[in-house]
Amino acid sequence: MRPIELSEDESALLKACRIHDSEYDDSVAEAMESLARSLHGRGAIPTPRLAWFTDPACNTSRRKGSWRQLLEEGGSELPYFRKPHFKRYLRYFVFGPDLDPSIVAGFRQSLADEGPATSGTVDVLVGFARGEVTRRRLDRSSAAEEFFKLALECGLDISMSHAVRNGVMR
Repeated sequence: MRPIELSEDESALLKACRIHDSEYDDSVAEAMESLARSLHGRGAIPTPRLAWFTDPACNTSRRKGSWRQLLEEGGSELPYFRKPHFKRYLRYFVFGPDLDPSIVAGFRQSLADEGPATSGTVDVLVGFARGEVTRRRLDRSSAAEEFFKLALECGLDISMSHAVRNGVMR
């Protein structure tokens, strides 16, 4: 999957979110809420991306619950889509896994070359991912989460996607 297509209004909201920096104020919060509501309202967020956020089985942290539940529980009374930490989730909804396009293409090609997904396919994908992490000197933990997301987007089930993540972490 690629970045989702945005309407003109959504593109303006994305710009107002200042999605690629750490700036946060009321105008950013308002833009994040408006953009999230718009994307969700028209069903623009790809199913795997939304599942990663809402399904507790997709949470790779040690805390229980979905990423959404954890964000809702976090400290303030603000709705989750107005909280500063929602920026990272919104960025994923729009752009997908934070991996170089050549890595995404190589992962997809490795999966396509293997045919139907099996445990052997997972081994091939882990080998590819670990090679990219090493070659590009990526942070292993961050990259593992992004490969988990990519595996979900490529249609692997949650357990196989976890196996890819865990293989990258080793």
